[in-house]
Amino acid sequence: MVFDATLLCSGSPFSTAQCRAAAAMRVRRPKCSRGGTLRGRCLSAAYVVLFVGALISIVRARMDGGMKLVWLVFAFVAPFLGSLLWLLIGRRRLTPRQNT
Repeated sequence: MVFDATLLCSGSPFSTAQCRAAAAMRVRRPKCSRGGTLRGRCLSAAYVVLFVGALISIVRARMDGGMKLVWLVFAFVAPFLGSLLWLLIGRRRLTPRQNT
């Protein structure tokens, strides 16, 4: 995108040449339609998939209701950490008899 130095520098104490140099150095990141960066949108989508996947896994796990409730509360209170810990630790702590 080309910047118009006169629009950027209106009311500025800098010269037009200085404003053009500053405008030329600006780097634009790719934006999504709603204003967020593409990387941010992808990370948000991955976060939602992690959280929803962990919730489904907790609900479907065969364990007593008290532990299931503890994991659900932990997942909602600290969504990223709770979901990650469930997927890394919680599912592995189930014995084969509990997991079937």
